[in-house]
This record gives sequence, structure tokens and C-alpha cells, in this order.
Amino acid sequence: MRKIIIIGAGATYGASTINPSFKPPLLKDFYTLFNYGNLDNVRIAYTELIQRTETTTDIEKFYTLLCAVEHIARVVEPEVVFPSLENRCKIINSLEVLAETDPILKEYLTSAEDISLTKIIFQYFIEKPHLMIEGNPRNLMTFIQRAIYEWCYRSIKSGYCAYHSSVFKELQQGDAVVSFNYDEICDITLYRLSLLNFNSFDGLGYTDIVLPDDVGTKNGITLLKIHGSFNWFTDPTCYGQKIVYLLSPGVSSEMFQKKLNDKKAQTPFPLILPYYLKKYTYRKYDIFRKHLKKLYSLLEEAEEVFLVGKSFMNSDNELNNLIRQSSSNKKKIINIIDPNISNKDFVAHHEKLFNSNICKKFKTLRDFHDSLSHDRV
Repeated sequence: MRKIIIIGAGATYGASTINPSFKPPLLKDFYTLFNYGNLDNVRIAYTELIQRTETTTDIEKFYTLLCAVEHIARVVEPEVVFPSLENRCKIINSLEVLAETDPILKEYLTSAEDISLTKIIFQYFIEKPHLMIEGNPRNLMTFIQRAIYEWCYRSIKSGYCAYHSSVFKELQQGDAVVSFNYDEICDITLYRLSLLNFNSFDGLGYTDIVLPDDVGTKNGITLLKIHGSFNWFTDPTCYGQKIVYLLSPGVSSEMFQKKLNDKKAQTPFPLILPYYLKKYTYRKYDIFRKHLKKLYSLLEEAEEVFLVGKSFMNSDNELNNLIRQSSSNKKKIINIIDPNISNKDFVAHHEKLFNSNICKKFKTLRDFHDSLSHDRV
């Protein structure tokens, strides 16, 4: 039976290797990311922009606005990091016209309120040009990514997770793990179970794959990282089109760093952050397009789905449509491991989305792990 295990933030949050006093960030925690790091100017710009745009209760709206501002900057003055003072003023005066004529911007800015909030961001950088470098959207997204990385690796005590292992251990060649998480818990746990090898990444858009020397050669399952990963690196001179996947499961990573240096790819690859319109990011980078294409083909063939700490009751219409279309021709079994299993709407939404019938439900990964222990007894 072909299986797909879909892993979301809840799986990392409930992993056996997580520091219980310092949990990884969930979406609701993203406003406090810059409490962790020496990023004073970035923190100031981030905090003040959120306040001015009144998006403190909608982080996805804020990131969507940043994407819109970055797109405008690239269109108006692509040769510089951020438009000149003169062009910032011109943008504010002509944004309605630009939003109506630019097809991408028309998708990002869907209301008069969106346009007004975008003007507020440009006005902010007119008033505070000294924050323009650290606070402009392109750099701000990079700093956000760095803050997520720092927070996560203060939270994760070890890469291998016994709870993830319980879900993975019955996987066979032809099965897949689809992770929406940036961390490497899935990667390292699969490696420890001898389920990860070079075949796991066939056709997924990596330029190079760097794995431990003792990696196995049999029973490799497919691993997709749909929103990117902390262990993706790129050569900044190649505009993000050359990506090295690097797995370093040990504490000492000198060998892997040497391999990485040899590949001349030391810059972290962009992550897909939570914002409303992701289709342009999916299409912008070949690696994301190939991951989505592979996900589609896997779902077409899948007979059983495990949904672990992941909700598709969200704003990602592109991805939800892909799941709905690829699942339409074959009825599936779905198993849900999520605190929302008592929510009938949550369960019904995912049954319908995956064209499936519910089989098993567990509140947490630990509950699933413990159920297997009881079965053995």
C-alpha cells in the first residue's frame, strides 16, 4: 500500500527531542522572533512596521505586504536594493495605477486597504531612511529566516525523534515523507532508520546532494521539503538556481562543511514564509516547482495518508487545489495525528480534500508512539 506521511509544524512542536521549556515557534509566535538575536535595527523596523500597518493579528497579511513591496522595488528600480527617495515618493503617488496594471501586484494587493498599507510601508522608509538597509523587505525576510533558524536550533536537542520514528518505520521503497517544516528532524530520523539515500532526492531540483559516507543504498523513500529547509544552500552568484542539499546528522560537521565549501554554496536558500500568495514563489524557483510536481504524482498513486501536525485549512489555495486535483481519482485512507481530531470541521475538511475515509485518529505523536508500545505488549 503506497503511503504518504505529511508532516507539519505540530510534529516538530511535539517531537521527543524538543526542549520542553523552549518550544519551536508556531505561526502565532512569529511576532516575537526578533527577541532572539542581536538585530536592533531590524527589530525596530519589524516592530514599527507591524504597528503602523495594524497587522499584529495577521502575520500572513504582513508578510504578503512585504512581498508586494519587494516586487514593486524590483519593478521600479531593479538595479538597487531598494528604490531611491525620489522613486519611493513616486510609488506612493502612483500605486493605484501600478496595482491595476501589474498582473503580479494585482494578485498581492486585492483591496484598497492593501494599497493603503503598502503606501504606509514606503512612507515609513521615507521618514526613516537609516533603517532602509536592514528593514527593507528583501533583507527583512532574510533576517526573519535567520531568526527562525536560531529559535529552532535552541529548541531542538537532537535531530533523531523517537516519535517520528514510530510513524516512519513501516515505510517502504515507493513511499514518501512530505515535510512542510524547515528543520531536519525528518531528514535525520529517516537517515537513522536507513530510509534516506541519494535516490530519495531524484528529480527534485538539487544541484548536489551531500550525505554521510555511511548512508544506505536500499529502501530509499522520497523526501519532499515543500517550504524549503535549513539544510539547503546556494551559491549567491547563481541567483538561487543551484541548490546543495546537505545532511549532517552528527555534532561535528567539519567533513560536511568541507564538502559544502568544495561546492561553493554557503548561502542559505530562501524559505517559503507564511503569506497569502505563494504561487509566485513556487514558480520562481525551479526546486519548488519540481517538489510540487512530485507531490502531485505521489498523491495520485497514494492509498494511505498520514497527516501529522499539519492543517490545510489555510490560505494556500494553490497547494490545496493541487492536493484536491491529484487525489480526485483514487479513494484513500487517512490517519490524522493532531490535537484538532475532536474538531469535526477539521476532520471533514481533510477527508474531503484528500478524497479519503478516516481510519485512525491520535491527538499527539506521543499518543501514536505509545499506542504501538501497547500493541506490542
